[in-house]
Amino acid sequence: MIQTELLNDLIRNKEIFIENSLSDKISKKDMAQLALSGLAFMMAFGFVIGVNHSILQGLFAAVKLPLLFLLTSAICFPTLYFFLAVLGIKQQAKELAQFSIICLVIMSVSLIAFSPISIFFVISTKNYLLIKAINILIFMVSGFIGLYFFYNYIGKKFENMQIETNKKRARLFIRGWLIMFAFIGCELSYRLSPFFGDPSAEFMMFTDSDNGFFLDFWETFKHLLL
Repeated sequence: MIQTELLNDLIRNKEIFIENSLSDKISKKDMAQLALSGLAFMMAFGFVIGVNHSILQGLFAAVKLPLLFLLTSAICFPTLYFFLAVLGIKQQAKELAQFSIICLVIMSVSLIAFSPISIFFVISTKNYLLIKAINILIFMVSGFIGLYFFYNYIGKKFENMQIETNKKRARLFIRGWLIMFAFIGCELSYRLSPFFGDPSAEFMMFTDSDNGFFLDFWETFKHLLL
C-alpha cells in the first residue's frame, strides 16, 4: 500500500531519511512501506509505457521495470560494499542497502512524476520512435536524480578521512561505480526489452536482437532526426 504521507516526508526531508538509513535509525516498517511504494510506482510506470502496444505488453513491462532496477542493484552492490570497506568507509551492508533502496524509491517517484508526460505522448502521437525516445529521456533524468543523491550523500562519508589521497581515491571509485551502475542498467534494460513495444509488431516477451542499448539508442534518435 502506498503511504502518501511517508513519501511526502521523504521528498521534503531527504537528508533526514538518508542519514537515518545510513545510521540504521529508520524503522523496518518505514523501510518496508517505502520499498513497496517504490515497487508500485515502477510497476505503474512500466504499465503506462507498455500498454501503448497492448494490455499484455503493459503487464509484462510492469513486472520487468522493477526487475531491471533490482537486478542492476544486486549486480553492483557487492562491488560497492567491498571497495568502500577497502577504502576505509565503515558502512554496514544493511545500512548501505537501505540507502540504496531509498535512492531507488526517489527514482521511482521521479518516474511517476513524469508519467503524465509519457501518457500525453502516447495519446497524442502514433510515432513509436518519438514515444520511445521521450521515455528513454525520462529514464535518463530519473536515473540521474537517484544517482546524484547517492553520490552527494555517500560523499559525505569521505569527509571523515584524514588522508587527502584516500578521499580522492574514494571519490574516484564512487564516480566509476556510478558509471558502471548506469552502464549495466542500460545494457540490462536492453536484454529485458521490449518495455514500450512497437504497436505495429507482434507481442514479444524479450528481445531477440543482438544489438546493445547504445546502438539501439543511436539508431532511435538518428531515425528521428533524419
